[in-house]
Amino acid sequence: MADRLKASVIRIEETRLYALTTANTPALEEMMTADCTYVHSNGLVQSKKQFFAALGTGALSYQVFRWTEPPTVRLYGGDFAILAGKAHLEVASKAAGEAKFDVLYTAVYTVVDAEWKLASYQSTVAAK
Repeated sequence: MADRLKASVIRIEETRLYALTTANTPALEEMMTADCTYVHSNGLVQSKKQFFAALGTGALSYQVFRWTEPPTVRLYGGDFAILAGKAHLEVASKAAGEAKFDVLYTAVYTVVDAEWKLASYQSTVAAK
């Protein structure tokens, strides 16, 4: 059972990353809780509304979000999971231009209406 739940969290994370890099904001929005907090690797903290405003205006765009190591998933009961990953990102922002870097990140998932939803995301630039 635990392996199946972990696999389902990894699948939703893969789906989220695909939606993020293809700018599929309707799909991405469905995958996040209403009160999701998004902490970027530069320390910027955004609510779900602020995050989607940045994506919608083109102020922020993700071209690549690729795992550099397989993520790990820790389960807490059947409805709460923490995914930890290492990834390579390529992003563009109107304020800072294009950037390529590696991050360590944590994505917190919870079950809402029988579906895994992202409740919190935080990343930091990986040491070289």
